[in-house]
Amino acid sequence: MNIYEQIRQLLHENTWLTILAFVVIIGYYLIKWSREKKKNQQQVQATRTTTGDKFHASQYEPIEYFVNETPSAPIAFGRKATWLAIKTENAESVAAQFAKPGKKQFKTNVENGIQGAFTQYLFVTPPIQNWVLVVGHGLDLQNQQQYDKFLEMSRSYGEVQFYGSFRGVNYSAWARFVDGEVVRAYSVAEDEVYFDLGEMTDLENTFVQEELDRTIEAEERAWVLEEGKLFCISSEENVSRMAAHWSIDPQTLENYPVVGLGTIMED
Repeated sequence: MNIYEQIRQLLHENTWLTILAFVVIIGYYLIKWSREKKKNQQQVQATRTTTGDKFHASQYEPIEYFVNETPSAPIAFGRKATWLAIKTENAESVAAQFAKPGKKQFKTNVENGIQGAFTQYLFVTPPIQNWVLVVGHGLDLQNQQQYDKFLEMSRSYGEVQFYGSFRGVNYSAWARFVDGEVVRAYSVAEDEVYFDLGEMTDLENTFVQEELDRTIEAEERAWVLEEGKLFCISSEENVSRMAAHWSIDPQTLENYPVVGLGTIMED
């Protein structure tokens, strides 16, 4: 009698062993299935894309994955993004403001740098029309330390702007710091106002008027004119329009003839 026949006979004579073996096998595949499902969910959650799905990269990629020193033209972004616009042509100086001890940084082209910024890294562009953009999900206007940093940087560079957009939670933000002063800071998400500093600009008032023009019901118009004014101007489109008004709309970057290298760094 070979080994397989002995095992078969043993299992036949011992019903409880058969049941135990069956339970162990089922448990093994359930655990394996659960782990694969969790892994896939994490990868989906970690994946971010720019406007038009121009690139698709997992946040688990090492920073070296995004290093490519072959110059490339800028690629558009703006949706599901946070970024700074700094009025300077000294990109190296800006990169130094965000470099951290012990963190890696590399020169890379704009296409790869922006792709990396949509995962877990920070990217500082080369100068674009007298502006340097800093792109990364780690930028946060509501973080007091970062807010103070943006304010301080405006003393050095003259002007620093912040923008944020994420449609899923109706998040919109824009802020303009000039010579160490807050000219305007606006931030709204999930029906909560986080910043409303400075007077509303003419363009923001235009956003309000456009909403009024779209609104027919008297009750809704009253809401817009009163407590709803700051909420109704929140939209991805309006974030881009503010950026275009104050500096550069990143959704139009492909129109700029820039082929230099920027700096990607661990945040």
